[in-house]
Amino acid sequence: MSSHRSYTFSASSQVEKNIGTAQSAWTAIERGNDYNHVTVLTLGTATEWIAPSGAASLADGISVYTFPTARFFIDRVFVDLTCTTEGTVDTDTPQYGLGSVVASGAVSVLTGTSTFHDIGGTGSFAAVTTREQDIIQNASALENTTNASVTAYLNIADGWAGADTVTLSAGSKIVITWTYLGNHA
Repeated sequence: MSSHRSYTFSASSQVEKNIGTAQSAWTAIERGNDYNHVTVLTLGTATEWIAPSGAASLADGISVYTFPTARFFIDRVFVDLTCTTEGTVDTDTPQYGLGSVVASGAVSVLTGTSTFHDIGGTGSFAAVTTREQDIIQNASALENTTNASVTAYLNIADGWAGADTVTLSAGSKIVITWTYLGNHA
């Protein structure tokens, strides 16, 4: 079930410390205060997400954001994703999720490996070329209790219908609400 949330912020709510880094073609706008964050990630250029070479199960992912090296708590994730394909897998219904490890291997669902979706849970496309707007949330939110750096990966998995390229469209968004807990020994 997809739902739509709108996030608006005033210019004075820009956060300048305790922030992470957007990866690759993503840009990040950080809102909130130095501890309570809403990170809005926007994809600037269309990016290949996965390219199955034939009819088979396959998972992959792309890095989107690296959190600061500190303890933090992730509350929820909102996604607004649009994809294009070459046509072979248009009606496939892949699972997507935000995880701390890039998905890989002969995997048709992300839920079999917790780190493929531990940051934001999972959702599913109604068809690859449909726009998905959804709040994806785990049963329990991720808490990084170490001072380790964590990179978020937008993962995808399916039992693909054939060879194709799934491209994540420019303008796709990910919104992460999280709390910076600081560096503790």
